[in-house]
Amino acid sequence: YSGNRATDGKGNLRFNHKEYQDIIKKYPGIKNFFKKLIGGKEMINSTFNYVLWINEVEYQKIRNYPEFKVRFKNIEIAREKNIKLREKPWRFRDIRQPVNSMIVMPATSSENRIYIPVNIFSNEYIVNNSTFAIYDAPLWVAGIIQSHLHMVWVEKIGGKLETRLRYSKDLLYNTFPVPKLSTRRKNEIEQLVLNILDIREEEGGTLAELYGSPLAAKTPKPMNAKLLKAHQELDEVVDRAYKSSGFKDDNERLALLLDMYSKKVKELN
Repeated sequence: YSGNRATDGKGNLRFNHKEYQDIIKKYPGIKNFFKKLIGGKEMINSTFNYVLWINEVEYQKIRNYPEFKVRFKNIEIAREKNIKLREKPWRFRDIRQPVNSMIVMPATSSENRIYIPVNIFSNEYIVNNSTFAIYDAPLWVAGIIQSHLHMVWVEKIGGKLETRLRYSKDLLYNTFPVPKLSTRRKNEIEQLVLNILDIREEEGGTLAELYGSPLAAKTPKPMNAKLLKAHQELDEVVDRAYKSSGFKDDNERLALLLDMYSKKVKELN
């Protein structure tokens, strides 16, 4: 899902919770025609809306339903100059989705958190362009990108939107050096990721509440203590995967990452 409003005529394929409930109450047989839509803010605050996610056969079934007919017409009008898209008013321009699951983080995150919250979603969800998603990746990848080591890379190499951290697949994800990891190390990281997910569920609350704003200059809110401890355990393991003796400070972390990146660039050239 591209998040580009022009591709669906300002939200004609999107439905809020009430709109969705009203439609499936009237037509219960089309419940599976929808997927849950996750954006950055929605992910952090544990909310979501819905998108109509159908193929041409399903489109033919519902195209004349009053709830959809006007929406499809609006999309055709919005896509007037794009013949290929105009002829398929039931679908988004971008229809990428995971086969099973995806690792998701907000594209923009508060600088007041210690970590950028990362979550795992099933293929029942679709993300918009206020998120960054990795489709069908092994779980250890989620451990690497939510580690303190990766946060050092994000803070020093990445850009910002005002004061907030702005994630980028080209500038941050694709450039982040990862050493060759043993199967044992990957399994260890995956178990720690599962532990973080379990603690979030046990403690309850939104990611905004759980991660707080401990770095805020004014009225900081602490990160959940159990969750912080679980993240610190993950940090230690990821650090050792890069340097067996661990690191003295963030300057040492950054120096190693830059050296690894430089060597990788030389290998490619």
